[in-house]
Amino acid sequence: FQWLFPHVLRDDLYKLLYTTDAQEHISVAGYWKDPRQPTEYPLYLKMCTFLPVLNNLTIGGNPKSEQWKANFLEVDHMILVGGPNDDVITPWQSAFYGFYNEDLKVVDTKDQILYKNDYFGLKTLDDTNRLTIYDIPHVFHTHWPTNATVFDNYLLQWFT
Repeated sequence: FQWLFPHVLRDDLYKLLYTTDAQEHISVAGYWKDPRQPTEYPLYLKMCTFLPVLNNLTIGGNPKSEQWKANFLEVDHMILVGGPNDDVITPWQSAFYGFYNEDLKVVDTKDQILYKNDYFGLKTLDDTNRLTIYDIPHVFHTHWPTNATVFDNYLLQWFT
């Protein structure tokens, strides 16, 4: 994000992105979760208007929380596709709900609080064999939708 905010230090970017103006006008602000600021996690939950809501981390703050989880659990099967050559999603494991800890080491999906506490039903899908994760190397971010090999070898079987 240095190119977008050249005068903001990386360690201070959350101060800009966790504001009402940024949340309303900068799309990436809704996805921004800064692992280098663990003490600011409550600010992330309070100010970030998209990702915490989508991940059902605002339980008690979202009146539709239980309904969203119930709706999610209606999914027959969830397929997550990602890989180490994705040059946009950082860390690439976040395609599977993995994410950095405060030391910038990737924490596996199953060790994430949103999985362990089953906030939106991901663990339930996994426990009932309705979650499949494909870790596919050599695919760049913009190539996922048009890569015939990915479609033929990993996705087509789920459509038949």
